[in-house]
Amino acid sequence: MPRLDRDIHCQRTTWRARRGTHFSTPSGTRALPPTARARYNRPRERAKGASIIAITNNPLARERARGLAVEFVDADFAAVLRAARDKIHLGHALLTHPLSGSVKPGQTPYKTALVSAERGALDLDGLHIIEESILACERARPCALPAENVLADFQEIDYNLVFSGREGERR
Repeated sequence: MPRLDRDIHCQRTTWRARRGTHFSTPSGTRALPPTARARYNRPRERAKGASIIAITNNPLARERARGLAVEFVDADFAAVLRAARDKIHLGHALLTHPLSGSVKPGQTPYKTALVSAERGALDLDGLHIIEESILACERARPCALPAENVLADFQEIDYNLVFSGREGERR
């Protein structure tokens, strides 16, 4: 049997992938259909414009993000993570850890994740990180929605966690 490169942990099931042509399950090795093979082995495409996509439900990040393509998700924390996971499945690379900072998923309603605008091979490390983050988000106990002035603080925290490094690059 050919060498297996990495483990992919998807929805509490472990799958093994090898160069995007086969996957092995506990019941045996199977070939990916040609459409999936083409999707995962797609050559890198240059995105026009921005080189980073910000996926967010934070209105402040949507307003202030300059030089980035912004996908606004009008939903909760977990929906942002699922949207980022969908982008990773399409070949985008995860650029920021979804659970960065000390604010837990059940404590804040806002999240911003950065993915590359370029498509390439499936980012297995990013996929593993985002899947584990989704599971952590599902396990977190949701808190009551905070007051309006506290929501503004959470927006600022989320924005600063993600974009403070980018502003330092420009200086």
